[in-house]
Amino acid sequence: MNIDPYPLLDELTIDQPLAQKVFYRKVDWTNEKKKNCGVLEALNVDDNLGPGPCHYLVQKDGSVASAEDQETMRNEARAAWTTMKIYGHCGTTWTKTDTFGQSFFYRHMRARFSEFWYCAHDWKARQFATTYFPA
Repeated sequence: MNIDPYPLLDELTIDQPLAQKVFYRKVDWTNEKKKNCGVLEALNVDDNLGPGPCHYLVQKDGSVASAEDQETMRNEARAAWTTMKIYGHCGTTWTKTDTFGQSFFYRHMRARFSEFWYCAHDWKARQFATTYFPA
């Protein structure tokens, strides 16, 4: 068994204000959305196109991944799904994708984008896949 070179960050290794700022737990994200009636402002985005649609994809400093960065993430996700399909690990929907395929995807996204490190149990990669997986 190989050690994962891109592990999720342990909640105990980051301070609580940072954990809430980066939506470490899905409940942090859900509570923030409820508090703001489903409308969130994306702060600190250094991109002419503004923030991407997935405001839960934040960097360590709390800034939301830009629209351009999120487009790159979607392209990378499509490449991962193509690979999964070639090797028979891609279901017709994300929830029908086998465990190996899902784990491959989560590790693939963490390896390429630090925004997927800051969460418990890969909830951000799972949410991203649920949103963008081709039906």
